[in-house]
Amino acid sequence: MNRYLKLFGMLLTAFSVNAQNYTLQQCIDYALQNEASYQNSSLDVEIAKAKVGEIRGIGLPQITASANLLDNVVVQKAFVPENAFNPFGDPKKVTPLGFGVKYSSSASLALTQIIFDGSYLVGLQSTKTFLALSQKSKEATKATIVQNVKKAYLGILVAQERMKLLDVNISRLDSTFQQLKSTNNAGFAEKLDVDRLEVQLNNLKVEKQKVNNLYDFGLLALKFQMGMPLKEVLTPNENLDQYK
Repeated sequence: MNRYLKLFGMLLTAFSVNAQNYTLQQCIDYALQNEASYQNSSLDVEIAKAKVGEIRGIGLPQITASANLLDNVVVQKAFVPENAFNPFGDPKKVTPLGFGVKYSSSASLALTQIIFDGSYLVGLQSTKTFLALSQKSKEATKATIVQNVKKAYLGILVAQERMKLLDVNISRLDSTFQQLKSTNNAGFAEKLDVDRLEVQLNNLKVEKQKVNNLYDFGLLALKFQMGMPLKEVLTPNENLDQYK
């Protein structure tokens, strides 16, 4: 049972690590899906398209139809002598006679279209111009986001490369320092040389810490440009050699 739990943990860890790794293109794709300014510019384009369609629709033929149905619940009646319409009727008697019908209906159909309206043409042209400007603004925003993500991503790769070089130099200088220190203890090297080498080693360590801080700041900057929450874990999945 423990073996299966351990295997599951290893798979889960591997999946998590892979999920955190991002190539430059993945960072760009993420930014174009989540960065607020680009999302707003995309929304502006959709609004402009809808406005153009709305204004264009006003100029299309408009059909208006209407229908009415009247139900005369109580048909109006009048009393007339029986012989008014019947020659054999008794003139002294009256009979009720209904006027009108119980149901009546009417319908109408009208077709209208704008032949020429200056305000309509101006409005249509204005909305088309707004759409074109919105599309250009979206493309400009996209270009800026892509450029900013590239700068931040490559800046991280540069910091990584500098840390690797500093690690190599620190390792070499520390080895030399330890040898020189041992030589000094044996009386075969000057204390001044040992101190000078120690200062150089400490300077490299300070420089390494600065680059490490620069790397951390670069990650935060990259997340910001991508629209990614700062608490998310992000690790570049490429190296600087791929861009030389």
